[in-house]
Amino acid sequence: MARSSSTTPFAVGAQVEGLDGVLKALRGIDKEANKAIRDETQKIANMMSKEIAAAGRARGKRDAFVAESVRGTRERTPVIKVGAARRMPVSRSGPGPRASDLMFGIEFGANQQGPNGWRFPERTPQRGSGNEGYWIFPTARRQQRRVTEMWAAALEKVAREWRRS
Repeated sequence: MARSSSTTPFAVGAQVEGLDGVLKALRGIDKEANKAIRDETQKIANMMSKEIAAAGRARGKRDAFVAESVRGTRERTPVIKVGAARRMPVSRSGPGPRASDLMFGIEFGANQQGPNGWRFPERTPQRGSGNEGYWIFPTARRQQRRVTEMWAAALEKVAREWRRS
């Protein structure tokens, strides 16, 4: 039975030339080298999550609440997760919304009132087949080149160390 998650999987990948080959090569490395790559990549993901969370905290109360849930993960590529099961305190009776419940509405806006009467900002402008976003996706897009370069340097560092072994 699938467990419900407090985060919503949603991927926005950077266009990185040769990524498929790198990921395929990473499947063949030993356990210690894989651990070293995950350690280096988590540092990058943590840096990303701090910058994205800072952008959310600068906006408003609900954005700041969701920003508290932004965190880097320990993967082979830089990944952040947004959302949590923790409920936001509200003045009305009943439980407040979870960070996961608010994430898409505060990031992309809405044309109408959300579920349970929650109000969101106006929809952001179109970008490709989706929307621009207010703070999560714009910040991630600004980080893309630097994060890709940092990740490539981390892979090279680990490769140099493990070639010597």
